[in-house]
Amino acid sequence: MVVRQRALIEKHARAAYLGDLDVTWVRYPSGEAMNNALRFGLLDFASGGVPPLLKIWDETRGDFGVRGVAPLAAVPMYLNVNKPQLKSLKDLGEKGVIAVPSKEISSQAITLQMAAARIYGRRAYDHLDGLMVTMSHPDAMRALLAGSVTGHFGSPPYQYEELEAPQIHTLLNPTRSWAGRRP
Repeated sequence: MVVRQRALIEKHARAAYLGDLDVTWVRYPSGEAMNNALRFGLLDFASGGVPPLLKIWDETRGDFGVRGVAPLAAVPMYLNVNKPQLKSLKDLGEKGVIAVPSKEISSQAITLQMAAARIYGRRAYDHLDGLMVTMSHPDAMRALLAGSVTGHFGSPPYQYEELEAPQIHTLLNPTRSWAGRRP
C-alpha cells in the first residue's frame, strides 16, 4: 500500500532512467491466481502470502527466477462455522465443507493440515483435505452465511464480519489453540 500511495515504482523507474512507467494495480482472489499471472507474464510484481511465494519460487528455480521478500504480515486466521453442534474438527465428519483461498498453497489449507496431523496423527495430515473447497474470502463469507458451506477458514476483515452473525462461531483459532476448542 505504501508503494502504491507514494508511487515508489514510478519514482524509482524515473531515477533509473527508465522513463515514466504506466503502473496498473490489479486484485487477484488468491496466491495461486497471482502465481499463474506471474507465469504467463501478466504481472511483474505480486503481493501475497508466504506459501504461494515458496511454491512459485520452488517451481521456477533455474528458469524463471521468481524472488520474494516475506512475510507481509502476521494476522490471525479463524475457522468459522455455521453449525452450533460443531465443537471440534473431529465433529466435521465427512459432510463438512470448508472454504479456503486455495486447497494447495494457502496458509489456511496448510494450517488445517497441521491441525489434522495433531488430531489424527502425522501421517493423516491430509485427513480433512477432502472437505476443502477453493473460494475467495468474499465468496466464502457469503457462502458461510447462506449455509452453502459449513466453514470458512478466513482472514480479517471477513472472519470478524462473519462472527457478527448469531449462527457463526469459531471452531479453530490456531494462535490460541490447536485442539479445536473454541477461543
